[in-house]
Amino acid sequence: MRQNFEADILRRVRKTKTCWLWTGKPTTSGYGQAHYRGKRWSIHRLLYTWKHGTIPPGMVSDHKCPNR
Repeated sequence: MRQNFEADILRRVRKTKTCWLWTGKPTTSGYGQAHYRGKRWSIHRLLYTWKHGTIPPGMVSDHKCPNR
């Protein structure tokens, strides 16, 4: 794993008062994704995991902003 991977991801996030917006290249469905530790992650799920730990089974990790 690259040592600065987290910093690389966070450089592609623009923070506003209410949202963290992905400025990196989106998937064809319009969402941000990254490969991390051998797994493909949606950016909002990856950032949640970094900040809060494993997403509990049955919990939906959603974003509050109306954009993808």
